[in-house]
Amino acid sequence: MKTAWRPLAAAALTSLALAAGAGETLYKSVDAAGNVTYSDEPPADAVQVQDVQVEPGPTPEAEQEAAVRSKQMTREADAAYDALMEQRRQQAEAREKARQEAEAARQRELERQRAAEDDTDDDATVIYTWPPWPPHHHPRPHPPRPPVPPTPPPEPEPGPHFRGNP
Repeated sequence: MKTAWRPLAAAALTSLALAAGAGETLYKSVDAAGNVTYSDEPPADAVQVQDVQVEPGPTPEAEQEAAVRSKQMTREADAAYDALMEQRRQQAEAREKARQEAEAARQRELERQRAAEDDTDDDATVIYTWPPWPPHHHPRPHPPRPPVPPTPPPEPEPGPHFRGNP
């Protein structure tokens, strides 16, 4: 958390330097609480005051050259980004094409395996005969069966009223 104020201080110092103009003096002061302040006039209640010399800014020609360089760098960065995106698009297309080809090869292999299974089943179940039509067989007559002898009548059961021969 100690470094959180540094970007703010740098931004404040830069804005003061730009506002002050080339060759002017800025004052860095520290108050009794230890707070650092930059201003174009020395404060009256500061504990410590230090002069900060501001370097002159770039010339208009240097600013124009910097703008041209910045635009050129932006164009180059955009071209590099476009080339990278095109390369990634081509790689994605190549991966998709390879995936589709692998899927097609897998399908062809499955079809080949099914055809091979079908061929082996056909060879095992087909019986080749000559002639190609079934012959007509007439059944032979069976010899007559011998007659079934008649069954004798059942004998009476002995009971209390039966005593030997009648």
